[in-house]
Amino acid sequence: MATRDERPAGRTAALVAAASIVCTLVLATYSDGPAGASAMLPVAQMIAFTLILGAAVLHYFSWRVSSVERPGDLDVRLSGWLTIGLVLGASHGLVLTVTAYGSWQLERAHWPYATLLVILGVLFLMTLVSERVDVPGDPALLGGAAGSLLVVASSAVPRLAPPAPSDATSVAVSVTAVVLAACALVWSILQRRTVDPRVRRQLATAVALLTAGELAFEPGLLPVMVTTAATAAQVAAALMICSMTQGLLRGSINEREEQVTWLQRSLAEVREAEGKDRELLHEVGSTLAGIASASRVMRQGTAVPASRRRRLESMLDAELERLERLMDARASGPRTPGDAEVELDEVIEPLVVSHHARGRDVRWFPSHERAFTDPDDLAELVNILLENAARHGGRGPVRLSVTAADGGALVMCSDSGPGVAPEVRDHLFESEVRSSTSPGQGLGLAIAHRLATDRGGCIELVEDHHAGATFVARLPRRSAVDVVCNIA
Repeated sequence: MATRDERPAGRTAALVAAASIVCTLVLATYSDGPAGASAMLPVAQMIAFTLILGAAVLHYFSWRVSSVERPGDLDVRLSGWLTIGLVLGASHGLVLTVTAYGSWQLERAHWPYATLLVILGVLFLMTLVSERVDVPGDPALLGGAAGSLLVVASSAVPRLAPPAPSDATSVAVSVTAVVLAACALVWSILQRRTVDPRVRRQLATAVALLTAGELAFEPGLLPVMVTTAATAAQVAAALMICSMTQGLLRGSINEREEQVTWLQRSLAEVREAEGKDRELLHEVGSTLAGIASASRVMRQGTAVPASRRRRLESMLDAELERLERLMDARASGPRTPGDAEVELDEVIEPLVVSHHARGRDVRWFPSHERAFTDPDDLAELVNILLENAARHGGRGPVRLSVTAADGGALVMCSDSGPGVAPEVRDHLFESEVRSSTSPGQGLGLAIAHRLATDRGGCIELVEDHHAGATFVARLPRRSAVDVVCNIA
C-alpha cells in the first residue's frame, strides 16, 4: 500500500504520463500523415528507451547500497535482476531504433523480430530464476556486456546475412511468436509473489506497452493513429518504469533514513549510558579508595586509637551503604533524589575521615548547619571537591568549611595549589575539560555542576586572596539545591 509520501509522487507521474501521451497524439494527428508519424516514431522511441536506461542506472545505485548492507537478501537479488533486465531492454530498443530502422522499413527483414523474441525469452528466464539465484556479478557490468553483444550482433547480422523480404504469412508468424513471448513474460512477472504487487503490475504493463510499440515499427504500413498510439504507449511505459524505479529508490532512501535515525538514537542512548557509567566509576573509584585505605589502617590493630577506629568504622558503614545505593541505582535505573533537611556534618564527616585515611590533610570543623538536599548527592558533590583539591592542590592542606548564608548554607573547599589554568576557566564545568597538566579525566567538576544545577543550585569558582582554587556551593535550607554556574 502506498504511503502518504508515495501517493502525491504517483499522481504526479500519472499526470506527466497522461500529458505526454496527449501531446504525442496531438502532434501525430496534425503531422503530415504517415510521413509525419514515420519521422516521429524513432525520436519517441529513442526518448523512451533512453529514459528506461536512465531508470536502470538509478536503480543500480539503489542495488549497490543494498548489496553492501544486506548481501544475499531476497530484495537485493530481485533488485539486481531488475537492473539487468532494464539495461537489456533499453539496449535492445536503442539498438533497434538506431541501427535497424532503415532495413526494417525498406526490407521488412525477419531479424528484428528474432532479436525481440530472444530478448523476451531471456527476460522470461531471468524472472524464473530471480527469486532463487543471485546475480552472478555486477548487474551493470552484466547488463552492459549483454547490451554490447547485442550492438555487435545487430551490426554484424545485416552485413553477414542481408535481410530478405518477408511475406505476410512469415510476418504474422513472427508477430504471433513475439506476442506469445510477451504474454509469457507478463505472466511470469505477475507470478513473482515476493515482489510488491504494485511493482509487478507496473512492470507487466510496461512490458505489454513496449512490445506493442516494437511491433508497430513499420509506420509506413500501419495507419497513422495505430502508429501514434504505439509510440505513445512506449513513452508511457518508459515514464511508468521511471516512476517505479523512483518509488523503489525513494523507499530505499526512506529505509536508510530510518536506519540512520535508529542508529543515531541508539548512539545517543549508548553515549548517555556511557556517560552515566563513567560518572558512576568516577565516584565508585574514589569511594573504594577511601574504604581500602581505612581497611588498611584498621588492620594495624592496637596501633590505632579507639576513637579513630570508631570514626573509621562509622565511615566504612556510611560509605558502604552509599556505595550499595549507587550500585542499586545503576541496576534499577535513575533514583529519585531523596531531598530532606540534612545535618551537613553527618554527611561530610565520613568523607573527611576517608580522605584522612588516604593520608590527605583535610582541615574541617563541624558547623552544625542544616540544609535541604539529597544526602548522597551532597556526599558526591563534596567528595568531588575534595578529590579535585587533593589532585590539583599539591601537598598543601585542603580547607573545607560550612558557613551560614542568607536562606541557606555555603560549602567552601580551598586548596593550596597553583590555581586553575586560564585556558580552562571559561569551560571549567564542562565534561572532559581539563588543562594539559591535569592527571584527571575532566569529569569531576562537570558531575558536581550537574548535581547542583539539576536542582537549581550553584557551584562557582571564586577569587581568593591566597594561592590555589576555591569552590563554593550554596545549599538552601527549605528548598531544592540552587546552583548557578558562574566561573570567575
